[in-house]
Amino acid sequence: MRTIRLGRSNLIVSEIGFGGIPIQRLSTPGAVEVVRRCLDLGVTFLDTAHGYTTSEQRIGQAIAGRREGLVLATKSPARDGETLGQHLALSLQRLGVSYIDLYQFHGVSSPEDYEKVLAPGGALERAREAQAAGQIGHIGVTSHSLPVAKEMVASGRFETIMFPFNLIS
Repeated sequence: MRTIRLGRSNLIVSEIGFGGIPIQRLSTPGAVEVVRRCLDLGVTFLDTAHGYTTSEQRIGQAIAGRREGLVLATKSPARDGETLGQHLALSLQRLGVSYIDLYQFHGVSSPEDYEKVLAPGGALERAREAQAAGQIGHIGVTSHSLPVAKEMVASGRFETIMFPFNLIS
């Protein structure tokens, strides 16, 4: 499978990644089987989120013993540092890893949310601390607002931005 550089990071990932939302609807064995099949086919980028119910645990089970060469991404909706720290600890536990390659602020789609992330004691400050401690490698953001996404890109604070794109809409 072809590989690409992910955003402004130095992460090299499979051109096709795996998004963890749909495996919530499967049984645990079925979800683990799907993720492992993706790995067998050369997928190296796995994206999930704190809020995707069972997704982090199922991906964690699927990658057990196969962490080498994978790029794990997860997300937190937390805007304050304390909650982000709690979410990060839980994500590390669920995924069964000591390190997350890309940690993203989930759904930053309003100027108010963005300000909270950036505020003293906010999520970005805590993420930078976790980065310095070796718990996360890169920091990204997701959004559903084009004006807010453009502002976040222009800020240069984030190495990746995930934005929904649909040809129909």
